[in-house]
Amino acid sequence: MGNGTIHLYVFDGYCDWEPSYAISQLNQGPRVSTVAAALEPALTAGGLRIVPDITLDALLPADSALLILPDGAAWRTGGNREAVRKAKEFLDAGVPVGVLGQAAAGLARMGLERNANLIAANGAGPEEFAQRIAGVLGPARATQPHRPSPITPENALRPLVWSDPAGIADSPACRRTIISIHLGASVHVGCRRGGKYHCGLNVHGDIDIIPPGTPSRWELRENDTSFVIHVANRLMNVVASESGLDPARVEILNRFQMRDPQIEHLGWALKAEMDGGYRSGRLYLDSLGMAIAACVLDRHSSVSRARHLLSQGMSGHRLRQVLSYIEYNLGRELSLKEIAGVAGVSVSHCNTAFRKAVGMPVHQYVIERRVEQAKTLLAEGHLSISQIAVETGFSHQSHLAYHVRRLLGVSPLNLRRRTASKFTTAG
Repeated sequence: MGNGTIHLYVFDGYCDWEPSYAISQLNQGPRVSTVAAALEPALTAGGLRIVPDITLDALLPADSALLILPDGAAWRTGGNREAVRKAKEFLDAGVPVGVLGQAAAGLARMGLERNANLIAANGAGPEEFAQRIAGVLGPARATQPHRPSPITPENALRPLVWSDPAGIADSPACRRTIISIHLGASVHVGCRRGGKYHCGLNVHGDIDIIPPGTPSRWELRENDTSFVIHVANRLMNVVASESGLDPARVEILNRFQMRDPQIEHLGWALKAEMDGGYRSGRLYLDSLGMAIAACVLDRHSSVSRARHLLSQGMSGHRLRQVLSYIEYNLGRELSLKEIAGVAGVSVSHCNTAFRKAVGMPVHQYVIERRVEQAKTLLAEGHLSISQIAVETGFSHQSHLAYHVRRLLGVSPLNLRRRTASKFTTAG
C-alpha cells in the first residue's frame, strides 16, 4: 500500500497536536509529508508556521500509505473542498483516509461517511486514533493502551454547522436521514430534491428533512448557514421497532422549509452540546438521538401517527415574514405592536399565535436570538463587548451581560476567552 509515507493535510487554523501525537505513538517512525492546496505557508491553530511539502494536485494515492485530515475551523464554514475531493480519490483507490474532529463532517457532507478505508476518530483521543491507524497500516502499532471514549459511532448522530456561498450547491445522496436547520440571517433559497422544487425565504429555525438516498441541488442568492444533523438508519430502525413499526415499511418524507418547534429545540440542544465539546457524554447524546428520530418518525414519515403538524398559530407565510423581520432588526428596539403589524394580526393575538408557532413568547425569542448573535460576534473577536451590546440590540453592556449569564451561564468576557481558547488550542 503506497510507499509507507503518511500525508498530513495542512491549512490555516488546523489543529496540529492530535495528528502529531497520534503519529508519534506509532512504532517504526513512518515518514510524514505535509500536503496543502498550494505551496504557501499555513499557520496552525497554535500559530506555528508550516511550509507544505507537496500540493494536493501533485499527490497521487499510489504514492501514499495514508492521508490524514485534521480538525480546524475551516471545516465548520464549508472550506477545504479540495481536500474532500482528494479524500474521495484516495478512498476510491483503496487508500485509507484518517479524519479528526469536524473533518469527518466535511466528508459526510459529500456522502463519504461510510467506507471501509475511512479511519474516523469519532471523538476518540489521539491514542485510540493511533490504534486505528495501526490496524490499517499493519506492522506499526500504538505504544499506548486502548482508552474508550464516551463519544462513539453508536450515538448514530453526526452534527455540524455548514456554510455555502451564494450560487449553486450540489449535495450528493447520503445513506442517512439529514435534518437541516437554518441559522441566522434570512436567505432566498431554491431547492430541487426528490423530483420536487421549492423556493422561498429560508428563515432562522426553518427545517429541511432529506430522506436517505436523495441528492439535492440548492440555489442560493446569499451565503447560507445551517445546522445539519445526520441521523443513521440504524437509529431510525431501532426507534421504529420500539414504537411497534416495521422499519422496512417506513419511508422518511421529503420536507422543505417547514417549522417543527420540537425538532428545532432538540436541534439547538444538540448544537449546544457540540459547541461545548460533548461534555455531557454518550448517554445524553443517545437520548437526543432517540428523541430526534422519534419526532421524525411521528410527524415526517409514511407511517406518521400525527394527522397534521402542530397548530402553528400563524400561517407559514406570515410566520416567515415575522421571523425574517426580527432577524433583520435585532440591532434595534422592537415592539410587539410593530411585530403584530408585520404578522397582520392584532397585538393581543400576536403573542399567542407566535407562541403556538415557535414554542415561546416573542420577547423571549428576540432575546435568545440576540444572545446567539452576540455569542457569534464574541467568538469573532473584532468588536469590544460594549460594541457588541449595541450591535445586538441591548441597551448597554450590563444588559448584554445579564442575558448572556442567564442563558449561557457565563459572562461575555469568559465566553470570549473560552471560545478563543477553543479555536487556538483544541483539536
